[in-house]
Amino acid sequence: MTPHSLRLRMILISALAIAVSLTAAGLVLSALFASHIERAAVRSLTEDLNRLAALVDADAPELVLAQPMSDPRFAVPYGGLYWQVRDPATGEEIRSRSMWTASFDVDALHLPPERPAEVQITDPEGAPAVGVGRRLSFERAGGTVRPLDLIVAEDNTASAAANAAYRFDLFKALGLLAIILVAGAWVQVTVGLAPLKAVRRGVNSIRTGEASELVGPYPAEVLPLVNEVNDLTRAQEQAIQFARERAADLAHGLKAQLQVLNVEAHEIRLAGNPAGAANIEMITADMAETIDHQLGLSRLRRRSPQQSRGTDLGETVDKILRTLRKTSRGAELDLAAEVEPGLLVGLDPQDAAELLGALAENATKWATSGVRVTAKRDGGVTRLLVEDDGPGLTDAQIEQLGVRGVRLDEARSGSGIGISIVREIVAINSGRLAFRRSTLGGLCVAVELPTVQSPQ
Repeated sequence: MTPHSLRLRMILISALAIAVSLTAAGLVLSALFASHIERAAVRSLTEDLNRLAALVDADAPELVLAQPMSDPRFAVPYGGLYWQVRDPATGEEIRSRSMWTASFDVDALHLPPERPAEVQITDPEGAPAVGVGRRLSFERAGGTVRPLDLIVAEDNTASAAANAAYRFDLFKALGLLAIILVAGAWVQVTVGLAPLKAVRRGVNSIRTGEASELVGPYPAEVLPLVNEVNDLTRAQEQAIQFARERAADLAHGLKAQLQVLNVEAHEIRLAGNPAGAANIEMITADMAETIDHQLGLSRLRRRSPQQSRGTDLGETVDKILRTLRKTSRGAELDLAAEVEPGLLVGLDPQDAAELLGALAENATKWATSGVRVTAKRDGGVTRLLVEDDGPGLTDAQIEQLGVRGVRLDEARSGSGIGISIVREIVAINSGRLAFRRSTLGGLCVAVELPTVQSPQ
């Protein structure tokens, strides 16, 4: 996936949303668990406070409990659980053995008389602790009332450890859940974008000529895009067809005018000016060839190498050479062909015939005694060589081959566009074209064409 990939963007957005959501959920759940632990601790301390109040002997000359508190941690120095009773009037106080020599500053807490109050204090070891305290008024035997400040506290060591363990397990589970959700998001995005991949394959099939429009069971969300592509394809095909028709109409009109010029040339020849008539006929012949060339270009269509059907190169070569042998020039030459049997190329039959015809005709113009056409399969391509034993060309002349309208010998017939159209046929069908010296002594034209597998 590239940095500009839609799939990557959607997966990253999903991953970010999952991470933020699960982190927020983890923090909220941790806070809820800590609050639950604290409420449980406060409830337990409130019960201890009630037991402490029940054990206070308010009638004794000195503050004293009728019996010790039941939890053994009260009796262990710095045991983590503490109680203290203080008389605010006299300053007299008693406290659990766990307090050791320390005491709580109860006056600073301002304990309410109505109900137990939760307080945050520091335990005898200086660690944070949570406590529950209350000021209670005890009735004595003589009818007097003695107010006392009672407080029970517990350090946060156990609750902090429980919170830490819970957070660790929670975020470990949420991390695993995040991995599962991101994987699910990846699958969801991949499945959701699959129709776009199908559209891309369909567009590629249209581009390579395997299909004329997008066809398939596309989802409703993608159908507008599919319809737009099909409309665009049809509009493009109509425009191409319109251009071809206009080109054909133009060619017909021009050829009609050229025919008129040929008639005029005939009249000029009868009038005693054969040289002028010959010049006009040569110009009209070149113009007619140029028109035919442009009409041929308008009919060219790209053919995909992946198409199951192809053009039999051997049959096409034989047909072209048979035609050339019937010409006066071809009858004078040795036209040989060595083509691997069953060799199919990914060209339209008409394009293949035009390509081979242009190459073979050009070779016969320059050959001294013979022309050789060879073709064989090399991996996924077909290598075609058209060679002659003519005078050959210099490097500078080879570079000019295929330039439209440039002829290397004005004494030879033709308009110089045969090799040019070969270049365009090869290029439009994803092939390669090269020129070099032939082992026969003349020019060698090397063409690489896409090979089509023979049907089984």
